[in-house]
Amino acid sequence: MKLNWGHGIFAALALFIGMMAWFMVRAINNPEELVTEDYYKEELRYQERIDGKGMAAAAGEPVRCEAGTGRVDVIFPAAVKGAKVTGTIRFMKPNDSRADRVVPLVIDSAGRCAVDTRDWMLGAYHVEVDWLLDGVARVSEDHIDLR
Repeated sequence: MKLNWGHGIFAALALFIGMMAWFMVRAINNPEELVTEDYYKEELRYQERIDGKGMAAAAGEPVRCEAGTGRVDVIFPAAVKGAKVTGTIRFMKPNDSRADRVVPLVIDSAGRCAVDTRDWMLGAYHVEVDWLLDGVARVSEDHIDLR
């Protein structure tokens, strides 16, 4: 059988259609995870978060997170030591929402909050600390890498 240009066009189109079908099957089977399920509700609170970040910056040095073996220490500014601070810490794993955690904020007299991470998935986490000091809401963010 002799091949001509018509056979080449048919082969190219068949290859293209097959490639597009493979792409569609892969796209349908790929789960799309959202940062939060109630996206619109969080969007309405966005200005409050911006204001909270500004208030946290006004407290002086930023809230830091240090990852150790089996624990994460959330370290607050020196001005916060001894004050009554309440709030929550959200640990969000960007590539797997099943590993997300919300931990209540319990600060010791040294201005630290220790979080046990021995049974957590390893990898990168985005940390959001929502804290209340003297009736003023503050928001701090950091990134950690559990190894």
